[in-house]
Amino acid sequence: MAVCFAYALLLLLFIHYFAGYESLGWLGISVGIVGAWIIIAIAKCFESEKEQDEEILGTYITEARHFEPWTEKIRHEDEDTKEITYEEIEHDEEWEITVAEGDTFSIDEDEYEEYVSLFDNEEEEEADHEWEAEGEIIDSGYCYTTTWPDTFETARYKYVIRNYKNPILRSSNIYTSQPLEKKDIAACKLEKYSYKSLYGTAKGQDVEELDDEITDYNCWMREKNIKLNFIVLENTEASKAMLWQQYWNNGKRNTINAAVGVNTKHKIIWAHVFGWQNEAACIKLRNFIMGQKVLCDITDNISQVWDILKENYELPDFKQYDFVQKSSRCKVRLLP
Repeated sequence: MAVCFAYALLLLLFIHYFAGYESLGWLGISVGIVGAWIIIAIAKCFESEKEQDEEILGTYITEARHFEPWTEKIRHEDEDTKEITYEEIEHDEEWEITVAEGDTFSIDEDEYEEYVSLFDNEEEEEADHEWEAEGEIIDSGYCYTTTWPDTFETARYKYVIRNYKNPILRSSNIYTSQPLEKKDIAACKLEKYSYKSLYGTAKGQDVEELDDEITDYNCWMREKNIKLNFIVLENTEASKAMLWQQYWNNGKRNTINAAVGVNTKHKIIWAHVFGWQNEAACIKLRNFIMGQKVLCDITDNISQVWDILKENYELPDFKQYDFVQKSSRCKVRLLP
């Protein structure tokens, strides 16, 4: 903001110099002040954009709908002749799903039929298109709805994205990792943070079982909306975990990320857990992982992981870092 103000002040002096201080008058001064504030406003927009981040939340599908084609009649009036004409517009049929958070997503007919078969409770009702119609609805068609029967066996998962403001991303007073080069990303087989629950190089049935358990947690239990990620690395030194942390920039606001090193028999060798502002949860989860002998032990005792997160995880409040904006001398290193 100080830089923005300096540029704005320079603009004001620039106008004064070329317009002539004596002939400038109050009008010129006002123009200079308005221009200065415009610069500040534009700078603030760019500054705010740098703070934008997004988190991924797991959820489940609660309803699927099929809308038949529907027709509306729109009235048009010519501005010159005042002649009135009508146009009939037919809208195509649509299929969509709704998740527990209320978000709606478009799907295709085949996916809708899958939910009809799975939920086994399709019902027919009058479609309501008033909210999207621009004219008179001639034929609204019918809406067919199938609702999740509230059983674990029929649950189907979905991930949604939420945007949030993370001022730490643009703060010059916070320790941030240097971006990795593409060759390092490829050499270490690093993956971008996404909707997945399990990352890394290890393969096998026990890895798949752990993946299933974590996905169940992320989309079903969703304690405090935490997204838990495991990064399982086979025959890899512990230092590679720091590269994942560097590549993900500590992860997202609502994530805990557990990197686990195993040998070819999936015996646990090391563990490193990182996330925003959750030192207690990270330490206790790491201690739990190191207390297990092999990877499948984590799956067998997965309820302890949920208890650790439930009791120790706190959703980060970035207002706690407001002080870093007030002192250019203050350097803070984020805890893992």
